[in-house]
Amino acid sequence: MRRIVNGVVAELTKSNATIEQVNGRLLVKSADGTNSAAVVRKGDRVYVSYRGRIFEIDPIRHGSDAAGTAANEERAHMPGQVIKISASVGDQVQPGDPILVLEAMKMQQEIAAPLAGRVAELPVTVGDQVSEGDLLVRIDAEEE
Repeated sequence: MRRIVNGVVAELTKSNATIEQVNGRLLVKSADGTNSAAVVRKGDRVYVSYRGRIFEIDPIRHGSDAAGTAANEERAHMPGQVIKISASVGDQVQPGDPILVLEAMKMQQEIAAPLAGRVAELPVTVGDQVSEGDLLVRIDAEEE
């Protein structure tokens, strides 16, 4: 899986480490021992504090604007399963309103409305498996 880590495109690969969530922190168990990690999400960016370093992780977008995706779309940042849907096509939403929850690697990620408008497309249902880059929701912006 490719991501931008601290401004550089990186290929993130699976390891033999296991990750367990305990009291809001992650315990990473590997051949090197057990280490604690903290993860904070701010918009599309994810910050990971691990072993004394902070990593800024951005998704690589698959879309049409300069950042790589349309501003009115949210796409899957990684493969996962849709476990909850909180909106329907035609619903009016505001920025940050919850749309759905995606579960990946035993962690849940809430997908929120990127802007104010009406849900125009929601091509997933609860239980669907999605791949990285799959469209999760498209919002038609409010007319000004």
